[in-house]
Amino acid sequence: MSQIATWLNENGSGHYPEPFIAWRIDLDVLRLVTDVDLNPLGVPLGDRKRILLACAQLPDGPRSRRQV
Repeated sequence: MSQIATWLNENGSGHYPEPFIAWRIDLDVLRLVTDVDLNPLGVPLGDRKRILLACAQLPDGPRSRRQV
C-alpha cells in the first residue's frame, strides 16, 4: 500500500487512493492541496473538508490556505 493510500485510510478517506495516485499526490504535495484541487478528483465536499482538516495536522502543514 502506498504512503498516500495509508494516510487516506488512517484519516477516514481510504476509498480515494486511485485518484490521488493517478494525479501523483504524495505526502509532500498533500501539504499544498486545496479544496479546489480536490474537487476534480471526485471527492465530495464533506470528504474534502475532512481531508483538508487532516492535512492541516500534518507536520509542516499547509503554508497557507491560498491556492498554489
